[in-house]
Amino acid sequence: MWVQDHPNIIASSVLPHPWAGTSSSANTSGTQSKLQGPAPEIQQEEVIKRNLARAGLVVAAICTLSMLPLQAHAGQCSQATAAGNWAYTYNGTVFVPNPLPIAAVGHFHQDAKGNVTGSQTFTLGGVAEQEDITGTVTVNADCTGTATIQVFVAGQLQRTSVLSVAYDSDLTHGRAIFQSVTLPDGSHLPVVITFDASRVSSKN
Repeated sequence: MWVQDHPNIIASSVLPHPWAGTSSSANTSGTQSKLQGPAPEIQQEEVIKRNLARAGLVVAAICTLSMLPLQAHAGQCSQATAAGNWAYTYNGTVFVPNPLPIAAVGHFHQDAKGNVTGSQTFTLGGVAEQEDITGTVTVNADCTGTATIQVFVAGQLQRTSVLSVAYDSDLTHGRAIFQSVTLPDGSHLPVVITFDASRVSSKN
């Protein structure tokens, strides 16, 4: 009878309290957070560091590999490998003593020993003439070289030029700058002249 007269007491003893389980839930949440490991910000930072390290290794590998073809090509440069038929142009300024424009277009054959023969159309200050050229080229293993070229008109020596040469594009292209121009009487002409050449064929 007491139970029937006091149903609220029974209900309160059976039904859960509104705050029941709060502490256990908090404990569970804390345990889960411990199991989940570092915060997302820390995880993201670690991922970024790993990605940067991998990117650095990739860049270093690419740089190393890119140097291999250059080294291989440099080792192939010689008088023999530079031999063939070449076409060229050059232009610049000669000071006699006033500056005058100078230009030429021509072709030459270079044999496996570095001997050069050819011809060119040459203009100085707007006056053109046909010239023949002979000389020698020394080619170094690093694809640089030196050319000494003599220029003739009707068999008469006009001048001797020394050029500093650099080859590229698997020895199919060369460029140079004139180091000196010497007249038959030994006097020197001050010049600023650049030279550009392409190999037409590799026949010796």
